[in-house]
Amino acid sequence: MTSKTTELEDLIASSKPTTDFEVPWAPLGAKRFNLVRQNDETGVSGRGIIAQGCLFADGTAAMQWRCPPAASDVVVKKWETILDIHVRQHPKNRTLIVWEDGKHELYEPKPQDE
Repeated sequence: MTSKTTELEDLIASSKPTTDFEVPWAPLGAKRFNLVRQNDETGVSGRGIIAQGCLFADGTAAMQWRCPPAASDVVVKKWETILDIHVRQHPKNRTLIVWEDGKHELYEPKPQDE
């Protein structure tokens, strides 16, 4: 007779893969991030954590705005497109991308942008 505890333990996911093949397109899985602006050049989004999101292994990202007027709107695009539109076009905002593991990337103006 199998106990309920053993059955439950069998259902709990382990850290080991359950397949015998590798998934080359998803080596790290998804990573969460916060988009933090130190300045607000346009006066629209404000400062601080203005968006949060998830970067998927294939380079697609989903980002949700936390500030009005677009609060709760979700943007799904390629990661580089999100950076180009919402970060690199506004270098004076001194935007930080803060990853779930604590690592961060600072986008600040180049001398010609100041």
